[in-house]
Amino acid sequence: MPGTNNPLYLWWYTDYRTSNYSSVTDPRFAELSDKIKSEPDAAKAKQMVFELQALMEEEMPNINLYHQYTFALTSKRLTGITPFDTPQYNDAVWNWEVK
Repeated sequence: MPGTNNPLYLWWYTDYRTSNYSSVTDPRFAELSDKIKSEPDAAKAKQMVFELQALMEEEMPNINLYHQYTFALTSKRLTGITPFDTPQYNDAVWNWEVK
């Protein structure tokens, strides 16, 4: 998709066949997001984003407005990791070091 504004930025794990963040099992979400990602025409991609939003509105039973508090513990021996910088702790694992 052209430009820097990516409407799918928070759309993690869109492959419904394996795993996804919200446990979406409807293949229409993955198919439409794949089309959006591969569309070179920004106007057409924008229309598909509106379709995706309409599908979400139709299929979502509720929208969570907040998350519960989450706590994490790490060993003082483990360095190079900052919990909660990303939703997944495996980012930049090559920077982790155990002393």
